[in-house]
Amino acid sequence: MEVIQLRDHGRRVRAGAHAQQVHDQIAKALKASSRVRLDFADVESVGATFLDTSLGALVARHGATVLRSIVFAHCSTRVEASIVTRGVPMTHVLFLTGMIALLVAGCGFTSTSPGEAVVFSRFGAVDPTCYPAGFYLYNPLTTSVYHVDVKVQKFEVKADASSRDLQDVHTTIVVNFSIDGSKCHEVVKTVGTDFAARIILPAVEEVTKASTALFPVEKVIQERPKLKKEIEDGLKVRLAPYWITVQAVSITNISFSRDFSHAIEQKQVEEQNVQRAEFVRQQAEKEGQRQLALAEGQAKANRLLQESLKSSPEVLQMKALDKWDGKLPVYMGSGSVPFIRLEQGK
Repeated sequence: MEVIQLRDHGRRVRAGAHAQQVHDQIAKALKASSRVRLDFADVESVGATFLDTSLGALVARHGATVLRSIVFAHCSTRVEASIVTRGVPMTHVLFLTGMIALLVAGCGFTSTSPGEAVVFSRFGAVDPTCYPAGFYLYNPLTTSVYHVDVKVQKFEVKADASSRDLQDVHTTIVVNFSIDGSKCHEVVKTVGTDFAARIILPAVEEVTKASTALFPVEKVIQERPKLKKEIEDGLKVRLAPYWITVQAVSITNISFSRDFSHAIEQKQVEEQNVQRAEFVRQQAEKEGQRQLALAEGQAKANRLLQESLKSSPEVLQMKALDKWDGKLPVYMGSGSVPFIRLEQGK
């Protein structure tokens, strides 16, 4: 197969003289070989005049089947678009038909949605450009296409770690991240499209282990915001060299080993029992204080009553009269104390 380098005629191939020269080269090469390779490397665009003179005349003379013997290599997106959008004179309808057939059969197209970017790789070499969302033509024989989502994405992973006191801690980490839309070709070139499994997953696991180890197990939940910040800051530093921006990190779940969880439950039960016993003790103490206060009050009342009786015996007689039913005893022995003392009048 003979190779014809189109860059020998300039980066923008338009002149009719160059087109005739290329036409002659193709015709001569087709006589000597079954196929010809047109290499468009470093060619930015081609004009309608060039296409009409170089290829259109061959199609008009030999038919559209001649294009099957011509291989188009290193066609940039702009060159492919020029072939379609520049147009071909109506005098060469066959050429136009053949070129459209070639594009349909030998060239591909791709379109992207908003928030996506496109990266092209030609013969394994990644183009140093990250193309925005749109419609693109390319040569599938020489070019590979990579679609990169540059919107904010979600990555969730269950990460196991150990606390500072060597207790098992199981967490579910959710990372919201985005790819730099101007550097997605670098991501494809250095990491590939499977960057989540290759870069983000091991980074989350390692940073989570390192951050959790800074906290004792009882602080993992109590100081959850601090742990979250440690993980988020660590991931930002870890992923920045790969053009991955960490937008936010969330800890959606924290759990411990079964034995430790059981121990925590037992501790909570014991603490509740201690609190209940303390409550009962405080209630008993208050009840004792109340009974003591009542006894002291009663003793004080009795003491005052006793002192009052000593100083005024008539008070005792009055209390006896209050309880007397008005009946005198039938028999009263000698030496009996009279119920009521009556003083003799003078």
